[in-house]
Amino acid sequence: KIQVLRGTLGRTVLLHVKTKDSSAIASKNYISIDYDLPAMNLSVYELTVNVSIVVNELAEDDKVFSVEVSLISPSSRIIIAPTSAQVIIIDDNNVTIGFEKQNYQVSKHLGRIPLKIQVLRGTLGRTVLLHVKTKDSSAIASKNYISIDYDLPAMNLSVYELTV
Repeated sequence: KIQVLRGTLGRTVLLHVKTKDSSAIASKNYISIDYDLPAMNLSVYELTVNVSIVVNELAEDDKVFSVEVSLISPSSRIIIAPTSAQVIIIDDNNVTIGFEKQNYQVSKHLGRIPLKIQVLRGTLGRTVLLHVKTKDSSAIASKNYISIDYDLPAMNLSVYELTV
């Protein structure tokens, strides 16, 4: 969105809006724009600039590009600030699955503890097989807890509660 932040536009001005590549590349990651927009005589004015994102199934790092705005006929009475906005394309094809918390505490009189495994980032639209295994630390298997070592199918996982 481009807005009048202070003052009043006393006349129609022409703005130039364009995208600029960074780690995101036009046509590969997003559809570039490069055009002029009239801004009308309003005290509260807002322009929305839409940039289309290219959707693909490739797992890749997040990508960045920017959208820049400039005044076509410079004027000492009109200041554009900031002149650009950074856009981060978050790749939700990369999925991170992990425990809800890194450390859990349990009273040994309870006999079991629920551990939550969840999607921490991205969207899981398929079944995956998670290998779940306990590992000794200061607590020793068969002395302090019953060990587990198995594969857990997770389908469309958002939160999975595992009881140990």
